Amino acid sequence: RTITELETFLRQRAISRGMSVAVKKQVMQRMSQKKPLEMEDVQALTMLSLTLRENLKFELFKRHMRSHHLFRLVEQTDPTVFKRICNTGVLFKALLPQDVLFVPDTPCDSAYLVTIGMIEYKERHSTVLTKNLSGRDTEDEQVAQGSWLCWAALWSHWTHVGKAEAGPMSEVLMLSTE
Repeated sequence: RTITELETFLRQRAISRGMSVAVKKQVMQRMSQKKPLEMEDVQALTMLSLTLRENLKFELFKRHMRSHHLFRLVEQTDPTVFKRICNTGVLFKALLPQDVLFVPDTPCDSAYLVTIGMIEYKERHSTVLTKNLSGRDTEDEQVAQGSWLCWAALWSHWTHVGKAEAGPMSEVLMLSTE
C-alpha cells in the first residue's frame, strides 16, 4: 500500500522517471531497515509511573553520559543533578543511512554523542583565511561511536558550521542545551 501510494503521488506530480526511481529505491531500502526502538515508540512505557520511568531513563542514559569526564565529575559532586540531567535533557535519536542530523548555519540546541554506528561530518569553512591555509573548502570527518559533536553548544550560543549525516544505521544521544 505504501509503495502504491508513493507511485500515485509521483505520477500525479509529474516527477521525472529518474527522480521517481531514486525516491522509490530509497523508500524501499528504508522500509527494509529496522531502526532501534526509541522510548516514544514503546506504547507500554506510557503506563509506567513517573518514578519508574525516570529510573528507566537514568538507567538508559547514565553509562553514555559517564563516558565524558565532566559528567562523571557532576555525578560525583551532586548525583541528584546528574540524575536530573539524564531524566530531562537527554534522548536517543535513531538514524538511517543518509539521515541528516544537522546542516550549516542553523542554531544548535544539542550536543550529540554517537552511541551506535558512525556520523559523517563535513565542515564548511567560512573564512577566506581558513580556506587559503587549508587549501580546501571543506573538511570531511568520520565521527565514530563514543565521540561527541557540538560540545561547545553546552556553554555558548552555537551555530552549526557543517553538515552531519548518518553513515550506516546510527544512533546518537542528544543532550539538550536548555
